[in-house]
Amino acid sequence: MKTVRLAYFSHDSISEGVGRSQILSLCRELSKKGVAVTLFSFEKILPSAEFEEHLTELAIEWKWFPFEHGGTFPAIRRINVLRKVSGEFDLIHARGDLPAFAAVLRRKEPVIWDIRSLWVEQKKVLNPKRFNFISRKIIELMNKFTSRRIYAYNTLTKAITDVIKTKYPKLPLDFSIVSTCVDTELFAFEPKFPKIPVGLLSGTYNSIYDSELIKKFSRYIIENYSHKIIWIRGLETSDENRDLGHQEVISSSYDDVACFIAQSAYGISVCRNDLGDSLKAAMPTKIAEFLSVGRPVLVNSNLGDVKELLIENNVAVILDSEDDIPMAAEQIVNLISDPTTPSRCRSLAETNFSLEYASNRYLSVYRSIIA
Repeated sequence: MKTVRLAYFSHDSISEGVGRSQILSLCRELSKKGVAVTLFSFEKILPSAEFEEHLTELAIEWKWFPFEHGGTFPAIRRINVLRKVSGEFDLIHARGDLPAFAAVLRRKEPVIWDIRSLWVEQKKVLNPKRFNFISRKIIELMNKFTSRRIYAYNTLTKAITDVIKTKYPKLPLDFSIVSTCVDTELFAFEPKFPKIPVGLLSGTYNSIYDSELIKKFSRYIIENYSHKIIWIRGLETSDENRDLGHQEVISSSYDDVACFIAQSAYGISVCRNDLGDSLKAAMPTKIAEFLSVGRPVLVNSNLGDVKELLIENNVAVILDSEDDIPMAAEQIVNLISDPTTPSRCRSLAETNFSLEYASNRYLSVYRSIIA
């Protein structure tokens, strides 16, 4: 069978955070399956020689560029850099709006637009002053241009597909739903809950999350059930002053997060419910990581496919308002008292959020395009 020569475009850095957990892990899995992966990324910190050697060992050709902060002009530069990259590829997997726009401007290879989230809608709610009407209009026009020129697209959730199709009616018929993926080997299954119940906050909690509601829940369950709330925070996290009601903060590298999750009883990932359609497109990485280890999650109801996947499989508890806190706390206690909960969590992670599932699904799309 012909080797697929894939260019993976991203404007995220891969040496930290989401880039490390999602992009690099996926490219590694694709490389294992015989895909010739060339990964393009923009790094916020200078990569170490050891990290570059690591990618070479994974048989991933990595070409990185400085990220450069500053808004519009650096973003234009990133688009231009990706548009001009050299190499012979069978297709481009473009993660996000700007990489997809750069990819179709090349007018050379078939492009898969990995939409991930409604980035424009999210920015409109979170930062309306900086991301003003003109900025939003420009991105929307870029996205409409992209939607007419791609071969296929991917979304994280089923919940957002109708919104996407209405928003971009010229999209191709070929699409896939591949959610947030997790390395189920790294985030290994732990079948037993700890003796002392620990609620875990993992990673970044930016303005997408409902910090005030999380704080009130944390304080309630500490006071009424003597749980402990710990925040495991990445070394690159900048929101160190955010009050989530936690009792302890531990800085950790990505590779150590799985160990902390295994020592916890449940995870907390409650987003704001006022983010409109952008919330339907989201599925935070931390949710997949908790499930993979065998831990239920506290979530909000409007997030992605939460109701269809997590609630129906009885691996999550809904928290939408302050009035829900007593009931949510009781339901969490019931879940972590049930010895079958970890197995249900792990089973859902393996069938819907694993790297194996994601890489096989993408590889099928790649082969259908270049056939």
